[in-house]
Amino acid sequence: MKLKGFKMLACLGGLGLMMTQTAQAQAFDYKQYAQPQAMGQQSDSKLEEVSGLAVAHSRSPYFWAINDGGNSPSLMLLDGKGKFKSQLNLEQLGNHDWEDLETFVMDGKNYIAIADIGDNFSRRKVYYVHLVPEPKIFPDGQIGPVSREQIKTIAFQYEDGPRDAEALGIDLLNKRILLLTKRDAPPRMYSLPLIMQPQRFVYRAKHLTDMNELGQMSFSGDYLTQTLYAGMPTSMTVMPDQLTMATPKATSLAVLSYGAVWFFDLINKEPPSAQKNHMIKLPAMPQAEAMAVDAQGEITVLSEITGSNMIRIPRLM
Repeated sequence: MKLKGFKMLACLGGLGLMMTQTAQAQAFDYKQYAQPQAMGQQSDSKLEEVSGLAVAHSRSPYFWAINDGGNSPSLMLLDGKGKFKSQLNLEQLGNHDWEDLETFVMDGKNYIAIADIGDNFSRRKVYYVHLVPEPKIFPDGQIGPVSREQIKTIAFQYEDGPRDAEALGIDLLNKRILLLTKRDAPPRMYSLPLIMQPQRFVYRAKHLTDMNELGQMSFSGDYLTQTLYAGMPTSMTVMPDQLTMATPKATSLAVLSYGAVWFFDLINKEPPSAQKNHMIKLPAMPQAEAMAVDAQGEITVLSEITGSNMIRIPRLM
C-alpha cells in the first residue's frame, strides 16, 4: 500500500509539475498590447534606408541601427526617440546588403549580430553574420572603439541554394541563428549554428520549416507594400526569455512584415513547425523594415523612408 501511495503521489506531483509548466508557457499574453502609436517623424537623412534596429544593452535607452546595401558599413546610435546620435564605421566588414541586426548577451558579454543576408536576385554565393562586441556608449551619446580582431564573421550558404532574406534572430537557448527568407512563398525558416569563434570556412544553414501564415498576404492600405506584400517578412527577433518562459522546446518569435507584427512559436521537434499566436496590424507606413523589442516586450518599428513615423507598440502592463 505504501508503494502504491508513493506512486500516486508521484503521479500527482508529476501532474502538478506539468500544470505549472503549462501555466508558465502561457504566462505571456500576446494580446496584451496597446494599439501602435506614432512617436514622431523619422527625419534624419542618415536613416533613409534603415534596415535593422536593436535595443542597446550597454546603455539605456538607446538603439543600434543599420542601413542596407549601397550605404556605409556603419553602426548608428539612436536615442530612445529614434533620433540619430553618432555612428561607428566598420569599414573592414563592407556592406554587401545589411538587412537586420540583433543584440544579445553571451557569457556576460554584450554582442551585436549584423546580418549581411540581402540578395534581391538570389545569386549570392556566400552570406555573412558578423558578431561584433557591443561598443561602450558614453553619456554624451558617443561610441567607443571596436578593433578588427574583436569582430568574428560566420560565412554561410543555404543548403538548398541562394535565398533573399531580411530577418535574423538569435536563439540563445538552442545556440543557433534563425534566418527567415523574404521572397519565397511561403517564407522559409533556416537555422545556423551560433558559433562565437567561427572557423574560416563556409557553414550551412539548414531548412527548418515554412511560415505558411506569411507570404502572399495583402491588406487594404495607403501604401503599395502594405497592399500587395503585407506578409513579406523584413525583420525578426527572439522574444525575451523572461517574458515568454522560454524553453528549448519552443522559441517565441516576433516577426515584422510590411503590414503587421506577428508572434509565432517555433516548435522545436521533428519535423519543426511554426504556430501563430497573434498579429498586430501596423498603421499606414511605407516599407516597415526595422524592429526592436526591449526587455519588457515593447516594440519599436522604423520605415526605411525618411519622413515616415516611428511606431511604438507598448505592452499593457
